[in-house]
Amino acid sequence: MATDERAIWNARYAEKSHVSLVPDPFLIQAFEDYVAPLTTAASGQQRSALDLAGGVGRHAIWLAKRAWKTTLLDISNEAIAIAKRNAEEAEVALDLRMQSAADFLAQSKAAQWDLIIVFFFLERKLFPALIHQLKADGLLIYKSYTTDQPKLRPGEGPTHPMHLLKRDELLRAFAELEILFYREAVKDRGIAELVARKPI
Repeated sequence: MATDERAIWNARYAEKSHVSLVPDPFLIQAFEDYVAPLTTAASGQQRSALDLAGGVGRHAIWLAKRAWKTTLLDISNEAIAIAKRNAEEAEVALDLRMQSAADFLAQSKAAQWDLIIVFFFLERKLFPALIHQLKADGLLIYKSYTTDQPKLRPGEGPTHPMHLLKRDELLRAFAELEILFYREAVKDRGIAELVARKPI
């Protein structure tokens, strides 16, 4: 299945789809409102971030420019190749991993990330692993499509229920974390946005 998924995404990147380097506005806002204020206390210590299904690096590069030691994970070797070129052009260092999210998280040690970001990627069985992988006081930023998306923007984004969040699903999935911000929007697109922190 991972091979099929890799082929699908390789084709999309080869067609120059999903190659923008403009960071999602929600990442910038969440970083300014929650990440920066909550991670300045240990200023001298480099922070680690994981960009799950990070594509060509639009978010990983943005974080690396702000002195975060950033790992970009993606199943597509085409995406990783583009991300490598983008990082070189931006003159930042990224730890690039071509692997499925499930395999990567299963092989990784627990509690190693100060920040995990997930944008427009949904694999529900990985929710517990994301919590497990966060350090105490670590932050999770998550944004993805909801079941409202196909009705609001037919043909844009996923249509299968397995790739669409149900109402309040992120809240329930990450209930053991401290929810700092949560919103579901239906203006223009059906999306859910979450910022949560792992208790100490």
